[in-house]
Amino acid sequence: MSQSSVRRNLKFINFHPYKIHLVQKLNEDDFDRRNEFCDIMMTRIDQLPNFLFNIAFSDEASFEINGNVNRHNCRFWTDENPHWMREAHTQNPEKLNVWAGIYNNTF
Repeated sequence: MSQSSVRRNLKFINFHPYKIHLVQKLNEDDFDRRNEFCDIMMTRIDQLPNFLFNIAFSDEASFEINGNVNRHNCRFWTDENPHWMREAHTQNPEKLNVWAGIYNNTF
């Protein structure tokens, strides 16, 4: 049976695709730490207006070595939204982290 036939049949019986959402547990002091960071940054920017030009902006991606499927490709078909969530563990030793950064070029 083709993939489009399977989807058509699932929709016929009122099933819908749902994607899992990753969440990170927040600690009680996280809100205070974010406010403290903002205050520090605002003070530094007031003291040195070009401060933001001396920061390396970066991003990272994690790839699981054990073969777990990327969540963007996972759909769960059901007739009700299950509101499933999976806690994300970003420092799992079975992952490969790839990092890239951009720094100000003043030339």
